[in-house]
Amino acid sequence: MSYFAAREKIAFNIVVPQALRDFNALNGRDPTEKEFFEWLKEYNVSLPTLPMGHRYIFDAQKKELQVEHPPK
Repeated sequence: MSYFAAREKIAFNIVVPQALRDFNALNGRDPTEKEFFEWLKEYNVSLPTLPMGHRYIFDAQKKELQVEHPPK
């Protein structure tokens, strides 16, 4: 269990912010949600697998990767 918590922290606190900085440096602007996920895929960044029904979303306005939970 702690492996996944550590991996998630690394993804959210290190990998995602660095990917945002790199995109901005190369393009002179922040990415849209679609561009952000394409950027991660292009550079082989893998995010931790989420439980069934959950999905990653990128809030371009907040410049933040988030997890959307399924409705209860």
